[in-house]
Amino acid sequence: MPVEPSRNEEEQGAVTKVENIIVQRQTVGSRAASVAEEETKAAVEAIAATQQAHQQLTYEQLNSFWDDHQALRRDTSMDFEVQQQRQDELRQQLNDQRRLIDLQQDMLQQAAVAVNQQSEEIGELMETILSPRRRSRWGHFAESGAVDAEMEDEVDTKMPPGVMSGGIVAGGNLPTPPVYKGCTKREKREFMDRYLSFQRRLQALGEGTGRSIALIPIGACVDHNTLISICMFEVKKRADEMTEQDWKNYFLAAKVPNGADYTAIETAIKSLSMDIGTKDGESRVLKLLTDFQDKLGGQDMDTFMFDETKLCIKLSCRAIRPTTLKLSVENDLQKERCKKLRSDITQFVDWLIQRVSAFLTFESSLPKTFHANEEGNKTKNKKAHAAVARAGNSRNQCLKYGARDHGVFKCPDVKPDEAKKLWYEFKKRRQTPKYTGKSSFGRCQFQGKGRGQGGENRFFGWPY
Repeated sequence: MPVEPSRNEEEQGAVTKVENIIVQRQTVGSRAASVAEEETKAAVEAIAATQQAHQQLTYEQLNSFWDDHQALRRDTSMDFEVQQQRQDELRQQLNDQRRLIDLQQDMLQQAAVAVNQQSEEIGELMETILSPRRRSRWGHFAESGAVDAEMEDEVDTKMPPGVMSGGIVAGGNLPTPPVYKGCTKREKREFMDRYLSFQRRLQALGEGTGRSIALIPIGACVDHNTLISICMFEVKKRADEMTEQDWKNYFLAAKVPNGADYTAIETAIKSLSMDIGTKDGESRVLKLLTDFQDKLGGQDMDTFMFDETKLCIKLSCRAIRPTTLKLSVENDLQKERCKKLRSDITQFVDWLIQRVSAFLTFESSLPKTFHANEEGNKTKNKKAHAAVARAGNSRNQCLKYGARDHGVFKCPDVKPDEAKKLWYEFKKRRQTPKYTGKSSFGRCQFQGKGRGQGGENRFFGWPY
């Protein structure tokens, strides 16, 4: 039948179309895949090229960085070597400087020791020169045991031949040793003075007889009861444990003075006055200094004269008599040319002796207008006493010495009966007529018993 073949052809045509469509689709898909693959490959190749370029750049940078690092390392190592060398050199210099500093320090220590020794020697020399009284006082007590042994050996070696060396234990010509029974500093100093005097006498006796006389130990000169008290309460040692050096140290403790009580010192010095009855200037000054030292010793201030030189000179000037001489001395000490005299007691004493001697020479050159004595003219006595009444009308004036810092009843050298007698005579003399003596030297007043008999002369307008 003609109908069936046409259906088959249509079905075959449809199948062919479908197949063609499928083939086309497959072809298109393969082409798209190939295109995509090519694009992907191209992109991958581009990325690979880019990565290769970056890697090449990074490699070059790494090579440059490595070269720079190597150069920096070389430079750094060279700098480290240079710095190490410099540090070694500096370390060597520091070691040299340290050794030099140690050497200089040793030299400075040696120099300091030498300077201290020289200062001690200078101090001892100054003490020996300026204070012979203190030097003689502490001499034996300040010596150590080794010095004593050397002195004993020296004495033994200097013994003349044929003379036996030995201690004399008894003899009629031997001085009696002092005995210490006190406890105060003043008693210790007095004992040291007596013991040193005893030592000098033994030494002189040994030199005269040619024999070595053993000096009695200090401990043997201490009273038994005093010895027990000292060992128990002061030294705190047993008596048999006390050595000679311990006794020296015990008595040398009195060398340290008490605290300076200026009020007590000025009170003690108030009654000090120059003895105008002495005829020569040197004796007046030396007696004044001796009395001054005694006053200081009464206050346990023996070294005050050497520790407070300026104040002692000032206090000594207050005791100078007559008043005219005192004022002249005080005025001269205030001048610049006398500056050294205000701080050097030795130069001050020499200068004061010259001034007092010159004053006495000037005083002796005045005309002797009055000779007040018990056998003299009564009229002249009354006139002289009237001059005294005018010069000393103050109640605070000493009627015996003319001092204005204390009255006659407080004078230590005037007894109560004598003070009353002088006071009654003074009251009587105040009733006598006034008199003024004149000479070519100016106004002159005579006080006391008259010139030449221990009285005091006061000069106004003194030209010296």
